[in-house]
Amino acid sequence: MEPMPLAAHSGTRHTSRALAFVLALAVVGGAAVAAALPVQAESAVAVTAADIRANATTTGWHLGASDAGHTLTDTPGSLVIGGEAELLNGLVSPLPLTDFSASITGSSFGWTTAAGSGPTFGLVQVSFGANETVTTLSPVDPVSGSTVVRLADRWTFSGDIGAETGSADRTLGEVLDLLTAQSNPRVVAYGVRVPASATTTLSTMSWNGAATSFGGAPAPELPPLVTGTVTISGTPMQYQPLSADTQGWNADSLRFQWFSVRDGQSEPIAGATQRVYASPDIGVQIGVAVMGIRGDETTATVNSALTAPIVPLALWPMDGVAQVRQQFINGTLEAETYGWPVGTAFSYQWFWHDGTSSHLVEGATGKIYTLAPADLGRRFGVIVTGTLSQFATTSVTTGLTTAVEAPPPVVRAPIDPRTTAELMDYLRRGGISVGSSALPAPFVAPAPGPTAALFPSLAPLAWGDSRDWHVDVYLFSEQLFIGTFPVVNGVAQIKLTGEQLAAAGAGEHTLVAVGQQSGAIQAAALTIAEAPTVAAAAPALAATGAEAAPLLGVAALLLALGAALVVLRRRLGTRA
Repeated sequence: MEPMPLAAHSGTRHTSRALAFVLALAVVGGAAVAAALPVQAESAVAVTAADIRANATTTGWHLGASDAGHTLTDTPGSLVIGGEAELLNGLVSPLPLTDFSASITGSSFGWTTAAGSGPTFGLVQVSFGANETVTTLSPVDPVSGSTVVRLADRWTFSGDIGAETGSADRTLGEVLDLLTAQSNPRVVAYGVRVPASATTTLSTMSWNGAATSFGGAPAPELPPLVTGTVTISGTPMQYQPLSADTQGWNADSLRFQWFSVRDGQSEPIAGATQRVYASPDIGVQIGVAVMGIRGDETTATVNSALTAPIVPLALWPMDGVAQVRQQFINGTLEAETYGWPVGTAFSYQWFWHDGTSSHLVEGATGKIYTLAPADLGRRFGVIVTGTLSQFATTSVTTGLTTAVEAPPPVVRAPIDPRTTAELMDYLRRGGISVGSSALPAPFVAPAPGPTAALFPSLAPLAWGDSRDWHVDVYLFSEQLFIGTFPVVNGVAQIKLTGEQLAAAGAGEHTLVAVGQQSGAIQAAALTIAEAPTVAAAAPALAATGAEAAPLLGVAALLLALGAALVVLRRRLGTRA
């Protein structure tokens, strides 16, 4: 319970005000008040912050005498009061105490605060005695919500009443009995007081049969919330985006919750609260619940029809992979694809992930996405869709990038040795040896000619350092730079062309891979065999059949390699 600041409501302080109340037989708002009426009948009024006058005013709604730090703010249907303000309505014609007691018995005195408001004290100022001494009555504890004053409520008073010392805690009925024993007791004002460090949102106050509303005009009544329709568009396929299409709603905002149904059991999907959702699960049916929300928090929910069961992504005859090449802030992200059939056409849809759900980037449908400052900290991915005649259309969703950050210094892994002898010394000094684990297949140098370029040889090399997006690859006996290749799902996708195999020549070689970011090094022994000699050309096939030369070239790619993989790495301290 917050104690009443009695010093601010002493009988001495209010003597002059009480006299002014008694002398003021004026007209409020142009309406004559009949003082002879046993019960004062006030007209129902609306009071705004602009209607609250300074504390020197003795009639009508005004501030108390010590409200320098007060705040008054109109809101629709309420007045927000702060700064320990005291708000009083000085009566033009004081109300006999017996009539006030009767209004309490008739439940005619009370106030209402808005939802979420802080508590407030009610106030009643009573003058009595030959000197018109004024004492302020107030509940012991502030209250919020809807309050109707009862005679049994615990109240206190600011100044002495006869022999009773001020601030005594009594029922309101007992306090009124003390005042009735005094000469000429009359109510001169009523109102509210805001506790220290609190804010009250006052809506209405009833007094002696009349009502007062506070604040701005109530918010206009909103039309009924109209629910529209929701349908799901998109292909019910694993990882394919499904979109909730809505029409006919008059809500201020819409919320989405996707759910899955399996064996008749419905479950909300955690984090699936955007308009677009892609399911990783197979065999489930997908639906979405749309909630319309209006400004007054009125809500209504409509569920969509269910999709057909989610089917797996169509598989290519060849495995296709995709990844994002990351350039960092103010740079670009590039979708890179490997292992798809020649002639595949690609389309792209970029998205970013907030740790819970994915968000499609509107209009980001190209191979390259240009980063903006707003993308700092986000993790990106891309849905790559490949189409090719006589193949099933397939989409692949990449993994997420690391969080976009400011660009690091540009680095490139250097390598010093030029010959096999220098390389062996270089590897020994770095603690790296060539082991005996085999690469996937042996290699054969193709026969010279235009068909050599058609038959690249893949040498996937397991790569354990997750910092590397690419590796630089060299082939020895004399240093031959093979190229820079991506690391996809922990495997360096190394590709040796027919020209490179022919340039290296038959014999024993060493393949060296250097991580561009980490500086890690791996070395593998590699043997290149001579291409077999074809004694006679194969008979020409019909124009509608297959060409013989590529088939012979494929046969020539039975590799005879005992490749040893070394998974020992070291950090390069300097970048070229």
